[in-house]
Amino acid sequence: MERTKIPYILTIIGTFLMLICIFLPYGSAKKDFADAMREMPDHVEIEELDLTSKDMINISMFKYTRIYYTLSEQVWGDKESGILYVVILSALGGFALIAAFCALSEKPIPIIIFSLLSFGVFCLQNYDYSDRGVLPSYLYNWGIGYYLFYVAFFVSIIGAIWFLIAKHKNNKSVMATK
Repeated sequence: MERTKIPYILTIIGTFLMLICIFLPYGSAKKDFADAMREMPDHVEIEELDLTSKDMINISMFKYTRIYYTLSEQVWGDKESGILYVVILSALGGFALIAAFCALSEKPIPIIIFSLLSFGVFCLQNYDYSDRGVLPSYLYNWGIGYYLFYVAFFVSIIGAIWFLIAKHKNNKSVMATK
């Protein structure tokens, strides 16, 4: 069991970090824009969501999804576009959550599968934001949540592969002693 301890911990850290990244800053205001927002921190920028200037300096994936869902009719002219972003974030979070449960259940192959699915949705979302000029833009750069998601993904994958190998070696040594 000792052989699997470190990779087990790595997979748990990686998968839960993917979940946490949903709520960390995905987009961060550039210095000049952030300074301007800090000058009037309580100014309401988006009334429908009661988001102030202070809230708009660092925007998480979750917050972007709330904004797009709420303002989809104003931005795109239909509610379906906003629902698409809810589905994308739900898939990303759902796959990461399943990967985390698999990590807790010590199931390395499902960890790999669901981490890859989560990462695939993350990449799709990144492509969409980049293609539309949302991130990066003249006002925003990628935030810590964006960069940390890559780290979390690689930690979960490396941990899961290591965990799979360690479990296999443990099984071989148990079989050899019988």
